Parts: sequence; structure tokens; C-alpha cells
Amino acid sequence: MSTADSCIMAASGNIESDILKKIRPQPKNKRTRLLQSQIITLGIGLLGLLIALRMENVLELMFHSYSFMVSGLFIPVLYSHYVNNVIS
Repeated sequence: MSTADSCIMAASGNIESDILKKIRPQPKNKRTRLLQSQIITLGIGLLGLLIALRMENVLELMFHSYSFMVSGLFIPVLYSHYVNNVIS
């Protein structure tokens, strides 16, 4: 459970600070920002719950999560290799 809540909190923070911040300005009121963060966290948790309930095989779920991770890291890794070879 501690791994799941850490991942949900990290995803919530990333969505709030990296995506929503670029779309619209952050609310000045701390209470409004807290509510926004809680709503995002609840949404991600519910989405994770729906995905977990739909999957019947844990191994299949792990394969899906690894494929998302690898596809998300492909461009940064490719860029780092490119920059490393150009600088060296």
C-alpha cells in the first residue's frame, strides 16, 4: 500500500505542477490549491482502482505498466545518448 500511495502522490504532483501549471495559473489561495491537489489525487486513485479491477492477471498488469514506463522514457534516454555523444 505504501508504494501505491507514493506513486499516486507523485503522479498527482506531476500533473499539478507540470501540466496544469502550464495550462492555467495556479490558484493563490492555499485552500484552493489543496482542494485541487486532493481532487487530482482522488481521480488518479480511482483510475488506478478501475484499471486494477479490470485486469485479471497481475503479470499482465505489470507488463502494461512497464510498457508505459519504457515508452515514456524512450525519448529522454535517446536524447541523453545524443547529447552525450555530441559533447564527448
